[in-house]
Amino acid sequence: MSGNNKENSVPDEVRRYKDNPDGYFDAEEFFNIADWFETELQLEKVFEVLNKGLATYPHDMSLALESIRMYTVAGDFKHAEKLVVSMQKSGMLKSASDELAVKVMAVRIHAEKGCMAEIDKDIRSFHKWVEGVSGKEAVSSANIIASVLFQCALYDETEQFMNRCLKLFPNEISFMETLIECYIKEERDFKHAIKICEKAIDIDPYNANLWHKLGYLHHFDGNNAEAIKAFDYATSINDGKKESWQAMGNCLFEAGNNEKAAQCLIKAIDNEEPDIQLLIKIGNMLNYSKRYADARTYFGKALDIDADNAEALYGYGMSYFMNIDNDANAANLALFWFRRAVNEDDGDALYWSTLGDCCFLLEMWWHSVTAHTKSLDIKPEQPEVLARLGFSYIMFGEYEEAVSCLMSARKYNSKLAIVSMYLAIAYTEMNDEKNAKYYLMQALSEDPSLEKVYAEYGHDNSKILKQVKQLL
Repeated sequence: MSGNNKENSVPDEVRRYKDNPDGYFDAEEFFNIADWFETELQLEKVFEVLNKGLATYPHDMSLALESIRMYTVAGDFKHAEKLVVSMQKSGMLKSASDELAVKVMAVRIHAEKGCMAEIDKDIRSFHKWVEGVSGKEAVSSANIIASVLFQCALYDETEQFMNRCLKLFPNEISFMETLIECYIKEERDFKHAIKICEKAIDIDPYNANLWHKLGYLHHFDGNNAEAIKAFDYATSINDGKKESWQAMGNCLFEAGNNEKAAQCLIKAIDNEEPDIQLLIKIGNMLNYSKRYADARTYFGKALDIDADNAEALYGYGMSYFMNIDNDANAANLALFWFRRAVNEDDGDALYWSTLGDCCFLLEMWWHSVTAHTKSLDIKPEQPEVLARLGFSYIMFGEYEEAVSCLMSARKYNSKLAIVSMYLAIAYTEMNDEKNAKYYLMQALSEDPSLEKVYAEYGHDNSKILKQVKQLL
């Protein structure tokens, strides 16, 4: 059935050509047949058809230009150049427009070959080429040449060409836009690009695309506030401009305004084909804004697309974990989602450490040891994780393991006061009064509030604490 549908979609002239390649076809039919074979990636057939077409209609401009284009696309520059020379000598170029069309094709060949001297000559000669053609034709040809140069990553040449074109057509916005794209690609001279963009906006102040470009230029130039203003203008002109909403959301996120950033990104969602990464990003921003229920809505939408997405599962868990102080059941709910996240991606150190932290808060000491150990296997230099692993070992009665972890934590961050407190507790349990005093003094001198940790552990009345407090 699908084969029949495909056959029905074949144009009539193509079917006729397949049945009788030597039959009669007019020039336009030859062009259409070649075009169809190109879409089917049958390049040998394309050249076969074009050669037959040119043999039948040797002075047809469309077939000749298409042949040059196809030889250039195929990398057969020799044949392409031969055709250009042949057209220029044959007398088939009846008008300035015909001459211009062939010269544009010559530029394409020079660009694809990387003939810099020829390209430079083409650029300098362009103003002579466009004599005798309409402004519309000149602009169209210039944009084609610029597009070819740009696609070949010849950004300096594109810039040089556009500047020459702007001397001919100083108010042509399409030239200014291409010039701006060159600056963006080369990641330089954004201030000059901003001036060009502002000039274009002066000519066409209600052009949302120009305001969008201006926003990006300000962003690249490190001016987030101006970037946000420009994106805001773009969306005020075109409320449906999703890329501007998304760009503004990203800028607001960088500025630390998570709630407004989320509002912008929500506007950027394509309801027909929502981007799962965008949904997750919105969820994360809503988490940072303490709008946990709203965050779950967007993580849920992401999971509707991919039920096993580890980022969305982790974010869903974080929406509970970040709200533990206000929800007695939040830690258990977070635990469920974190376990699902590590089940889908067991190579992420953060997922394991957060799962370990959840177990730590729930006093599931052995699970805390397992999860934190997994995190450290992936990323060893995590002093906070080592600290919690050390305390978990204390609670499990493995004091030597605890000291080993805590000493490693001190190596990575000697200023982390909680590590000294945990060491004091471990040495107290090991009846090593000398080391217990030393680390307790270290901890309390760095953070006096940690006395509460020592007290809650059950040693608030110990002689060690009293002696240390006297010394402090």
